[in-house]
Order: sequence, then C-alpha cells, then structure tokens
Amino acid sequence: MIFETFKPFGVLEPMARRAFVFGSNANSAFDVLKYARVDCDRLTAALQLPRYSFTVRQAEVANDRYEVRKQLDQVALDCVEEDIFISYFSGHGMLTAGKLELVLDHSDPNMHTRKP
Repeated sequence: MIFETFKPFGVLEPMARRAFVFGSNANSAFDVLKYARVDCDRLTAALQLPRYSFTVRQAEVANDRYEVRKQLDQVALDCVEEDIFISYFSGHGMLTAGKLELVLDHSDPNMHTRKP
C-alpha cells in the first residue's frame, strides 16, 4: 500500500545516533567535584536505552585536552549529515584570555600555553 512508505515532508530518518560524553571531577587546584563522572555514566546509560538507541563513546582519558579533542573529532567525523550527534561535558570551566576552557583532571589554572 502506498501509505505504508509515506513520510511527512521534512521528516528525516537519522542514519545513526552518536554521542561523545566526558567529564572531570577536577583536581585540588580547583573545587573538586563529586559527581561529574557519575553524571556522565548516568547520561550514557540513559542515551543507550532502547527508546533513544545512541551509540555512546566516553572519553578514555580525561586529563589531556588534546587527546580528548582527538577522540571527540573521531566520533564527529564518523557522522553523516542525517545523523544525530551529541557532545556532553560535565565539570568545571575557566576563562583564559576570554575563551572558555574545560577543566580536566590535570588542568593547571596557571598554565596558559596552547598548541598551535
């Protein structure tokens, strides 16, 4: 029957649902958080429920911003235009030279160097 394949105009079927989740409880140079990583675990579990069916990747290392960025880029580059992509961070942030930086496990509030 023709109505079985009909989809309303503008409704897209996503090819995949992907998420990148990471968090940091920080370190003694900042106010240490208790639940940032727990938040990540709970969000991961919720996104993986059959109702949402996301493929979730949690950051394998949460102390090196370049490694976290590399992992995030890998997940994002696997996406195509029709996919749904979520990136989630739980933790502190700090302003450095007017830019927001995420505080990771080994972040140093006195270090302002960046890789080019």
